[in-house]
Amino acid sequence: YHALQEAHEPLAVASDSTSGKADTATGANHAELLASCDTGITMYRRDAYGVFRISWCNPAAALLEERPGDSMDGLSAAQTAPPCDGFDLAEALQRVHESGISETREVMLLARDEFARWRRYHLHLLGDDEVMAEVTDISEQVGARLARRTQEEMAQYIARSFPLTCLLLDEQG
Repeated sequence: YHALQEAHEPLAVASDSTSGKADTATGANHAELLASCDTGITMYRRDAYGVFRISWCNPAAALLEERPGDSMDGLSAAQTAPPCDGFDLAEALQRVHESGISETREVMLLARDEFARWRRYHLHLLGDDEVMAEVTDISEQVGARLARRTQEEMAQYIARSFPLTCLLLDEQG
């Protein structure tokens, strides 16, 4: 469950009502909320050829794709998403579109940077031909998980190597 789903669902409900003025105001408020969000939000719409192209994205999404200030409207997923280990955004968009089932994946970007970069993609079907992608940089969280795992493995190694040694841990492990 994501807070953005809650914020976005009333937009879909409001578009079905009969009051045009309320719909416009509600839609504008939701658009402002999504535009100011720190999470990258990208709306993909399927074109006549079956390719998912960006119909809207917030500034955080453009920043994640290293295109701040550039218009990404009309670009396909293949043109904007960096290569990832075992994950193809265009294929994931297609799966979500066909099944209607939301998908969340944590993927490692295949870049030759000093540090490994990780992203979490949450894809959600909005309408017949539209899929929303929430994208978050989770590099710090994954790095912390890996560091903790390494510390735990080191502690286990020490305990196995020196069975008669009493191992004392501080409050933080």
